[in-house]
Amino acid sequence: MIIIEQLKKVKDTRSHINQVYPVMEVAFVVITAMICGQNKWTEIKDFGEGNIEWLREYFPYENGLPTRHNIAAIMRSVVPETLLEAMVGWVNLHREKHAQPIISVDGKVLKGAKASKQQHPLYMVSAFDVDEGLTLTHQPCDGKGMELLAIRNMLDALDIKGCLLTADALHCQVETLNKVVDKGGDILVQVKLNQPSLLAEIDVQFQYYWALPEDKQESYITEEKGHGRKEVREVYVLPAAFSEALRQKWCLVKSIVAVVRDRSVKGKGSYETSYYICTDHLSLELASKATRKHWHIENQQHWALEALLRNSV
Repeated sequence: MIIIEQLKKVKDTRSHINQVYPVMEVAFVVITAMICGQNKWTEIKDFGEGNIEWLREYFPYENGLPTRHNIAAIMRSVVPETLLEAMVGWVNLHREKHAQPIISVDGKVLKGAKASKQQHPLYMVSAFDVDEGLTLTHQPCDGKGMELLAIRNMLDALDIKGCLLTADALHCQVETLNKVVDKGGDILVQVKLNQPSLLAEIDVQFQYYWALPEDKQESYITEEKGHGRKEVREVYVLPAAFSEALRQKWCLVKSIVAVVRDRSVKGKGSYETSYYICTDHLSLELASKATRKHWHIENQQHWALEALLRNSV
């Protein structure tokens, strides 16, 4: 079983002298119980007792199971980074990879993690496989200012070869593009005023394109309706054609993307255009899918360890 090999990475801070309950045994029952929807310590204990014979097919459990209080105490003694490494390794090996998986990366403030004058609120950055509906990893960081570094560090633990990552404008940085491409992936990232020269050249290129006759233009159009809301999205993709100065800096960029949204919510309309760069030659359909699904990371995250990292601090 793949997860057992990964659990060998899990370390705890307890003394190993006269240790009654090995951390691998406890972690295994906790994870399998949570996969089956048992998230409370009492439920995990009951799950273990009801499935002890099955559990013993993988570990001896010579001393049986600890009490629910001891299960909680043992899990609190686990070195978090080792448990995270084990779970990321398991997910990377277990998940089915599609032709070009789309992985969204983003950060958010944890609920209840309020800032004081001395401290920043705690952020959690995540990587989310939008095709599988699965959060691949979390990485805490001290404030939004550290999100860039946290996501770059997080990429070290992920298998992103052949994947397309999506990110917001904060990550429109040469260093981030280099990191992703060096690991065999590609990245689609939004461009805003934090990169003014890049934004200006992309806008000029699309304005020139939109001035062409309509029969010379290509776009991918989708329409969504529901709950008094209607949105028409037009997606355009062009090869990157920057000035010499920008071409040297953004040499990994192969295509630029424009997403034009025409929204109507209960009769009130809005119109906006967003720009993106990508290190791959995107098709119109893939560009539409990737930009639309990026925000699924905020409302569809699922991970087996979510209860351990419950967002209610």
